[in-house]
This record gives sequence, C-alpha cells and structure tokens, in this order.
Amino acid sequence: MSASPVRIILVGLAPVALLLVVSTLAAPAAFARFQTSRKLRASDASHVVVTPAQARAVVTAWNQAANTAAANFDPGTLDQVEAPPLLGIDAPSFQNAKASGLTPPPVIGIANLMIYVPKQNSYPAQFLARLDDTTGTNFFLFVKPSKQGEWKAGYQAKLGANAPAPDLALDRRGFATLIPDRQAKKQLKFDPDTLGQSYSNFLNQSAAASAPAPSVIFSPDVAKEMLSSLPPVSSGQRVVTHTPANYPVYSYRTRDGGAFSIISVNVDIQTTAGAGAVLAPSQQLFELRPGQRYQSEDVKGIDLVALSVPPASASALATSPADYNAVISATGAPA
Repeated sequence: MSASPVRIILVGLAPVALLLVVSTLAAPAAFARFQTSRKLRASDASHVVVTPAQARAVVTAWNQAANTAAANFDPGTLDQVEAPPLLGIDAPSFQNAKASGLTPPPVIGIANLMIYVPKQNSYPAQFLARLDDTTGTNFFLFVKPSKQGEWKAGYQAKLGANAPAPDLALDRRGFATLIPDRQAKKQLKFDPDTLGQSYSNFLNQSAAASAPAPSVIFSPDVAKEMLSSLPPVSSGQRVVTHTPANYPVYSYRTRDGGAFSIISVNVDIQTTAGAGAVLAPSQQLFELRPGQRYQSEDVKGIDLVALSVPPASASALATSPADYNAVISATGAPA
C-alpha cells in the first residue's frame, strides 16, 4: 500500500515512515468490499469483467480502506485490501511499527489517478493503477481471483526520483494490453518469465563483487541503488542472496513495443562480525534490539521490482524504474 515500511536497502538504519494516503477523488460511501459496479452497458458486460471506469471506482474505495488499516497499524484490516506478495511486506511492517511504538505521519492526498485495464472475459482478473501524490508516484497491481472475490492490491512499485514513468499503451477505448507468454518470447528482448531468476543472479553477483556485474540483460543502474545503500562491513562478512519468489509475473505493453513487467524477489542478508568485533543495531528491528550485541544477524525481506523490458529490436538493456521493498524479519545470534 502507500505505506513505506523499513526498506531492505536501509537494513534497519532508518525508522518506519508510514504515509497515509487519502484520495481527492469522489468515493462511494461504502467501501468495506470492493465489488465491481454493475452499472455496465449490456454490450460491454458480455465482453469484459471490468472496465476502466469500474477500476477507477475500485481504487478510490480501496484507498480509503487502506488508509484505515495504516492509521491503526492493523494487519487484520490490511488483509481485506492486500494480497500476497504485497501483504507479505506490509503485514510484518505493521507489526514491527506497532511494537516499536511508532506514530503514523499526516495524511497525504492523491493528486492524480491513472488506470490501465486489460480486456478480460474471465477471472482471475487484474489491472494496473498509477497513483501520484506529493511524495511521488506509486504503481499498484490489483487482482481479483473470482467473480465472488474482492479486488486487492497484490503488487506495489514506487517510481524512482529521477526515473521516467513507463509509457503504457492504451487502445482507442482506453484498454491496456497484456503480453502473453508466446508473444513475449518473440516480441521482447528478454522473456519476462525468466527475469526473476536473471535479476536475482545479477544482484547476487553484483553484491559479491561490490560493483555492478557484467550483464547482457540489465543496465548497471539496476544494481547501483543496492550497492550504494549497503553499509560497509569493516570487520567480518556479509552475504546478500536474492531468489525469485513463486508469484506470477505481470507484463503490460508499452508504446515502444516493450513491456512494463512486475516481479517479486526474496532477499536474505546475513552479516557476521569479525574476530573481536560485534554488531550493535542502532534501533529496534523486529527481534534485533538497540543496545544488544550480536555475533551475527539475519535480515530477510521482499523486493517487488518493476522492470522496463525493451522490444526485441532495441539495443537497450532492461532497467528498473520502480520498486518497493522492505525487511520482513530480523534475528541475531548474541555475542
């Protein structure tokens, strides 16, 4: 959701900073359940399960309920508005924030909402939403498992400060386009379904070398944020391991013929102090306590990554304009 939990790249060096978002768009009075509106023309109803207008109403209602969950650090309410893998990030972050006694910050209003809905005749269904506010731009991937199910946010990715927003393609009726697997392998430079493993390998090699690893798939900039944010280990060693998570990859066509693909990756950062040294956290992070001394620490997280995948004819490499990651657990072995 629009909350910002403890980021993986900060490894617990900064506090949770939850941002409550309230939409400036008109919202329905009831928002406990996000069923698609039935006000659909008969000609449309026989072809699609959700229209752009309906998706906009879903996001507006969802946003209010998400605010309620964030305002109380309530994992129970969060379960009504989020689905994995995003829920796997925010639920532990809420629990850590409540245990740390943190106070939610002021509400920030949404300045703009853009919707990207593929034509879909059956469930499960999905759509992508772009939410702009004074803090930046976030993309949310909404999913609905069945006709009786509810729309929930399954992915989130925050656009980088200097990153260009993806130019997503829409047809003349305002519908977005998904890229099926067979088309992706022919029309895109890299297969989105293999990007999770490739991305994990690239970051693991870059972390081990403390520099972007050579790659025919990814731009060096993809690794630079991780590398610049990992604090140095003066004595001892740190091992950073990324592994692709077992969640679907969602790919939306961009106007240049490429794709905006969202993947999920698990992250494990293990740090061991050298001889005669200890690790001393500056603040509470799950089971790690300030003032305590540890021989080793194990910090686990989830990274939701949005990748810009070039078309097959392009010479460009894949970039990562947006992501959303957080620590979901942290343990230590006392010194």
